[in-house]
Amino acid sequence: MSRYVFRLTIAILGFAVGCSASWLWVRRLVASGAPANTRVKVNPPIDTTGRIVDMQFLPIKTTVAKLKAFHVEPLDNGIPPGVETLLHELKVQLRDLAADTLNEHGEKVSKAEEVEEKLNSILREQGLLINEDADPNGNEYLHKGFLYGGIYAFSVRPVPNNPDWLVITTELELCCGSDTSLYLFKHSGTTWELGLAKEANNYHDVSGAQGLFQYAISAPDHQKRFFVVTANVNPWCTSNWQQLRYEVLRPSKYAYQPISLLKRQETIYLGVDQPYHLDVRSDEFSLRFFGDKYLDMMIGDKEMGPNYENAIQHPRFRIRGNRVVRVSR
Repeated sequence: MSRYVFRLTIAILGFAVGCSASWLWVRRLVASGAPANTRVKVNPPIDTTGRIVDMQFLPIKTTVAKLKAFHVEPLDNGIPPGVETLLHELKVQLRDLAADTLNEHGEKVSKAEEVEEKLNSILREQGLLINEDADPNGNEYLHKGFLYGGIYAFSVRPVPNNPDWLVITTELELCCGSDTSLYLFKHSGTTWELGLAKEANNYHDVSGAQGLFQYAISAPDHQKRFFVVTANVNPWCTSNWQQLRYEVLRPSKYAYQPISLLKRQETIYLGVDQPYHLDVRSDEFSLRFFGDKYLDMMIGDKEMGPNYENAIQHPRFRIRGNRVVRVSR
């Protein structure tokens, strides 16, 4: 019994001391003129350029800052260890930013350019958008080396004759080129969901990236199916002779595993104003470019015709369901 009384006495004394300490603290605040419920003021984070960082975009800014720590010498085709992981992380963050911005609408988008401007204004305000007039294939890096972390403007376009779909591309700066990613979003109910993605990841030199990227989308057929043709040229720091890579895709139930109907690559010559042209019709697509045929005619000193027409390669393919047939070379 005496032990119980002793413990009770100690508990009462502890409570009394705690109350006294709290009262003294409140009196000190009141005496100093501060309200009793004063909170510590937390200043918003500031980046290295003096901008206030919106916490929503902090992950993107953090990834960009990590990438900017990597400097490579001019004409360096290699990707420094660790950069490929950060590039993939940045692509995912930009993709998610696009999805979140679309879903702020919660409905079909009447004007794709409004979404594009919203996305690019975010990048601009956060100091993430590089010079919008810069050439992704320019040669500024020849004089000062290259820093990773550059982001070019978003592109947002409607899918032809298919208002339930929207195309968004992102483009990251690389030494000697750039890397574009393609995302098709589908409107479902009140939300936009990713329906198809075309990215290049985990490459160890710049040739793995999707440079000089183009895409075209067919109109839907009677079953509301459409196909997407993507084309790109591997970046490289030397030589005008590279590889033109193209693929025909249909959406599947997995955005990152679209149905591939055709995948090819051909030699292309880049020493012209427009290295290649992609054209898509309802059931076919074609490409125009200078490649092996042009090289053979130069070596053989053959007549190339007006505007080099005889030297242009013009492969054309017809799509029948999920079958692709080449109809001309």
